[in-house]
Amino acid sequence: MKGFITIKTPEVFDIDKLYELMKSEGKFELPYDIQGKGMMRQIRFPLKDNNVIQVGASKKKINIVTAKASMAKDIGMSALTGGWSDVMDTSKKDNQAILEEIAAEIRRLTGGK
Repeated sequence: MKGFITIKTPEVFDIDKLYELMKSEGKFELPYDIQGKGMMRQIRFPLKDNNVIQVGASKKKINIVTAKASMAKDIGMSALTGGWSDVMDTSKKDNQAILEEIAAEIRRLTGGK
């Protein structure tokens, strides 16, 4: 499925453990940080055009997904342009390549598949 990658890891990772591993040993071209509280905590990589890559970790599974940073902004832009902003959004192909690069680095760091 495009825009979504699941990595199964040999050991248990929570979001804080994954973030520390990424900071200490990761090689990522984009900046990233932790956002949210409780079960909504995630690592976020900001992208252009109101998009983000979100990384979540639970037990022996890491989920990586592309999403909109602000649904309100996206809905507003779509309404303002009569839906043309959705049609003209070419970032999906670029974002998929970035998603796959981030997933490959997380696989390398965690030993996941």
